[in-house]
Amino acid sequence: MVGTSETKLRANEVSSR
Repeated sequence: MVGTSETKLRANEVSSR
């Protein structure tokens, strides 16, 4: 899978918002 941690980081950023 490509960008697995990237997706988690993106979800974390959205959750932090």
